[in-house]
Amino acid sequence: MYLWSRVNRGTPEQPGLVLGLDRGGSCTGMAFRLSGADAIEHLDVLWRREMPMGSYRPAWLPCTLADGRRIDALAFVMRREATLYTGKLSDPVVRTVLGCACGRYGTTLDYVSRTVEALRESGMPDQALEGLLRRCRQE
Repeated sequence: MYLWSRVNRGTPEQPGLVLGLDRGGSCTGMAFRLSGADAIEHLDVLWRREMPMGSYRPAWLPCTLADGRRIDALAFVMRREATLYTGKLSDPVVRTVLGCACGRYGTTLDYVSRTVEALRESGMPDQALEGLLRRCRQE
């Protein structure tokens, strides 16, 4: 579920956290269709953003669309052997990171809060993530 972020949401001295897909489960999400004319350009940008640290494994995953059609969609799944993979973290560790970590794109707290809000607004609330955020904000 987590990767350490030493640039975008933290620093080498105070790493932040980012969220990712982990193997062995399923989730509700959004699939984006790329037009043939722009696909390479968009995939190049996506690849440059997601793959430089080697933390993800690109995979074609089966998806069921809202209308019931089944497709394969490109996703980036965390590599558990990657050096930045955290495994399961306790609430006190997450609370410390949420309270301290800030990187090039802002704080880990802002990242997680905005993710929770965006998922809720898209009709895909993540109760586990909302619960974690609520517990870690209580102190």
